[in-house]
Parts: sequence; structure tokens; C-alpha cells
Amino acid sequence: DDRTAGSLGSGGSVMLVADQIVGSGAIEARGGSCNPGGAAGGGGRISLHRDSISEETLVVDADGGDTTECDAAKGQPGTIHAQCRTASCFNGGSALSLSGDECGCECVEPWGGGDCSTCNRVCMNSGELDPSVCACTCPFGWTGDACAACNGADLCSGHGACNAEKECVCDANYYGDDCSVFCESSISCSTNGFCSLSGRTCNCIEGIVGPTCACAFQNCTTLSLPGSNLCSSRGTCSNSNGECACDPGYYGCNCETFCAKSTTCSGHGACLVDGMCECDPSYIGEDCS
Repeated sequence: DDRTAGSLGSGGSVMLVADQIVGSGAIEARGGSCNPGGAAGGGGRISLHRDSISEETLVVDADGGDTTECDAAKGQPGTIHAQCRTASCFNGGSALSLSGDECGCECVEPWGGGDCSTCNRVCMNSGELDPSVCACTCPFGWTGDACAACNGADLCSGHGACNAEKECVCDANYYGDDCSVFCESSISCSTNGFCSLSGRTCNCIEGIVGPTCACAFQNCTTLSLPGSNLCSSRGTCSNSNGECACDPGYYGCNCETFCAKSTTCSGHGACLVDGMCECDPSYIGEDCS
């Protein structure tokens, strides 16, 4: 204001509506400075309606007029009113309340950014990120939101859990590095023994032999029958362990049972150590037919 006397006018009003301010700048609504004999003008009003404006980005000033050369009092300061606009928030985010200096959205992890449209997830262990849904596709052996956890379903055959060293801790009655071997003493070892540490063999009680502890120990040299007869002439009696080593296709304590996958099990199963068929998936019956 160039007037030499009298009161000067107040600062004007400024309204700023923006989603985001980029760069830096200043907004002023200061009252006019006075000359001798007058009064400085009061500050104006600045109204900011925005989603994201920081003090580092924008400087606002609604102070009263300067009194350096005035006889009267300094002009009264004006007002600065900051209010958040209703933000557009994506991916489950919610707009912050329209009060105070906070503006923008409150995001749900792993989303971020001013409108919750930025994916902040990082996939580990060679996982691949789909930014459109902010989700990881994990490679074999890994699981979790960020592919950071060992996947027991993959590495432990669905019968165990992974530890921090990516090793399987097997469920009860499952054995092996990948928990793929089942052994339950009352079933696998005929209640006459217990499962070995590997789960692949049975440790039989005294006087009992056989892979499933189902056979009585036989002395191949002291019995009246020749050793071959003890094994039904389809195997060899071993005095070292007191059991029959059967010829191919014969099973049982005395090699008394014949079993062949192609005939006995109809080509849809496998012969067990007792000569019974273990059927392939979707096949049932004694002969898997």
C-alpha cells in the first residue's frame, strides 16, 4: 500500500485446494505495512484444503502488517485454516479424519503411499511379486506372505514342519529327511518290535524275526527238516538271522505266499512283505481290481 497516512487494509483471503503440492513455495496474506500516523493492516485468511501438504513444502504467512515505521500498533495477525480434503483411498485404506494437520489415507499393510496404491511388499527367496495385488508367488520349498518361511507341505511330504535351518521336524510315526516314511510299531512291526531310527526297518524282540517282526526265529541246522523245506522249497533258511530269504515272487515267514504285481495285484498295486497287495490310488480289493 502506498498511502502516506491512515490505516492500511487487511490482508486478503487465499484458498488453496490440492491433492499434493510438489516443489516448494509460499503463500502470504499479510496485512499492509503502515507509514507514520497510521495503523498497520490485520493479516488475512489462508485456507488450505488438501490431502498432502507439509511444512517443508509450503510456507504460509498471514501475519499482521509491519510496525517498524508506524505510530500505531502492529496489525492483528490473520488466520490460517488447514483442512484435509476427503481423500480417495485404495486397497482397503481409509481417509484420515478431517481435522488437525494430518491428511491423506491410513493404509492397510502392505499397501502404502498417499492413496494406498503403492505396494510395499518385498518377496524373498526368489519369490515373484504381482504388484497389481501386492502378493508373492513363492518357489518350491517356501511359503508365507513374503516367501520367508520354509514350506513343510513341499519339503516334508505334508507330514512335518520346517525349522529355521530348512530341515523337517516330522510328525509322529513319520521318518526320513522328508518325512515320507511311515512306521508305527503296533502296525508296521506286528506289535513284536519297534521302528528303527530311519523308520524303514523294525527292531524285533528276542525270538522274533522278519521285516515286520511277524515270524518266529528258526534254527536251520538243528530242526529235522532240511533248510529248504523250512522255506517251502522257495527260499533259503539263513542260520545267521533265523529267517527265510525267499525267491523272487514269494513272501511270508516260510515263503509260502506268491505275489506278482502284474497278476496278483492286477497291475494296479505292489506286493508287500507278507505277499498282500498294496493298491494304487483309486483301486481297492485284495487284488486291486
